[in-house]
Amino acid sequence: MAESEGERMWFFTGIYLLLTLGAFFTLVTAIAAIFFVITPHVGKMLHARLLRTVMYAPHSYFANTETGTTLNRFSSDMMMLDRQLPFALFQVFQSVFRLLSQGVLLCVVQPLITATLPFTFLVVYVIQKVYLATSRQLRFLDLEARALVNASFLETLEGVATIRAFGWQPQFIRDNVKKLDLSLRPAYMLMCIQRWLDLVLDLMIPGLAIGTIGLAIALKGTTTGGQIGIALNVVLQVNGLLLRLVQSWTRLETSLGALSRLRAFERDVLPEDKEGESQTPPPAWPTQGALEFDNMSASYNPPNLALDHINISIHPGTKVGVVGRTGSGKSTLLLTLLRLVEMEGQGTLRIDGLDLRVLSRNAIRSRIVTVPQDPMLVMTETVRENLDITGAGHVSDEDMSRVLERVHLWEVLVGRIATAEAARNAAAEVDAAMGLRVAPAEVQAGSSGGEGNGTISPDESTPLFNTKKEGNDGGEGDYKEDDEDEEVVAAETPLDLPMRSLPLSQGQQQLFSLARAILMRPSRGKVVLLDEATSNVDGETDKLMQRLVREEFRDHTVITVAHRLDTIMDSDLVMVLEAGRLIEAGTPEDLRGNQGGAFRALIHGKR
Repeated sequence: MAESEGERMWFFTGIYLLLTLGAFFTLVTAIAAIFFVITPHVGKMLHARLLRTVMYAPHSYFANTETGTTLNRFSSDMMMLDRQLPFALFQVFQSVFRLLSQGVLLCVVQPLITATLPFTFLVVYVIQKVYLATSRQLRFLDLEARALVNASFLETLEGVATIRAFGWQPQFIRDNVKKLDLSLRPAYMLMCIQRWLDLVLDLMIPGLAIGTIGLAIALKGTTTGGQIGIALNVVLQVNGLLLRLVQSWTRLETSLGALSRLRAFERDVLPEDKEGESQTPPPAWPTQGALEFDNMSASYNPPNLALDHINISIHPGTKVGVVGRTGSGKSTLLLTLLRLVEMEGQGTLRIDGLDLRVLSRNAIRSRIVTVPQDPMLVMTETVRENLDITGAGHVSDEDMSRVLERVHLWEVLVGRIATAEAARNAAAEVDAAMGLRVAPAEVQAGSSGGEGNGTISPDESTPLFNTKKEGNDGGEGDYKEDDEDEEVVAAETPLDLPMRSLPLSQGQQQLFSLARAILMRPSRGKVVLLDEATSNVDGETDKLMQRLVREEFRDHTVITVAHRLDTIMDSDLVMVLEAGRLIEAGTPEDLRGNQGGAFRALIHGKR
């Protein structure tokens, strides 16, 4: 336009405007496609596949894999795929097209500079190979180091009561800080090599600029000042574009590495359901509760057997107690019944004549009543939702309240509401006396009696402190200090209380778990498994739970794992395990009278 002396200004301006509008609409389309269509769909799909893989993983995976590693897949890997991958992909395409356009422009205004392009591409390729290999390894180390921190933090949270009891806080603080420092080393080194990349590219671009000026001087008269200015401008912009391209390409490679790890995880962690385990039992199965162990063996990690050739038949309605030293295989026996531990060899395990090897594992677990040692309460849900775990609404509120009364928890829940309401009224009285706010209606009524009796007038009841706060949108929002107590007071029935508002002890949580098992009874079969269900309760509560089990599950086959021998002394059958083998079986009276027997030795503390 400068060379045409402005005669075709509107023509060139129109072309520039059209190119600008085209670039703008292309950019908007690319952003909409990548960030609003592709990314949400792909992220949702990958998260669902990862979750499905973990949910259907065998029990051995959780036994051999640290929790921090699994958590890292849902945090770091998914964050890379949801956040880093879309931006990296967008920046790679943007940088490539901008470099192509700048290259074309440079070739038009300074054709001889194209002779340096092969050398430039070779240098950038070598730099990219070195940087990419190092960056990829550092990204991998960064992910592994984060998994170490996650595992340490989760283990500290789970054992915080024990840590405080033994005064181990300083040691664990030092250990967590040390692992945090280790996890930051790869990130620091990654920043260092990024600065190295900046320096190398900054040193390469001045060479191109010098070459452009040298050609302009050597070929004086063949180019105009405007062409030289455009060439220099392009060369300077190429620096930033090359840097952005290499960095975004590296992030793209790293993100694709996360995708590759998720794919390998899905391929390597096979579902626990094996071929041939697809049969569905009859709707009411098990209707009797007859169990038959025929040379049955089980293992967490073959060939080491956790249960070694168990042979025994349990008649319907039998109350069975399983005892033994720690590590004898008691809990493994229950896990095998639930098909959480793999059976080995040719042995079989049958319930009501059906071999568990050919039945769907989910169907087996949905038909057996279990009372685990860990109650597994969802603290963000209500009491009702924790009692009716199916969420089908088949359990009525009357049944829930009746069962909670039987386990002596209904009074606890009702008392929690009364305590919260009394605390709120007391706080309101104190606030009224201090002139902070108007007291509740019952407090004002109790203090009425004429003028000068201390009743706060409307003008005097104005709060001394602002009890509202501005929200993010400029509006007002209530303070949330007493949300938990407000929820408790607002609940019409204890069943509407969130579990987090109930300070239940470990023993009370086990009572709650027993109440949930009783409510499962109409929808499940005739087999009940109790794994150390009374380990955290006192003697009286233990007797209460045992009485409830006898009364509520009188027609069921009940298998109880216990360390307290008093818990299983009224059982019909006692199984004594040692090192995964069944060494004794019989009634408690017969085994107690067996001189030199394992059960008698356990009673007298000699085994």
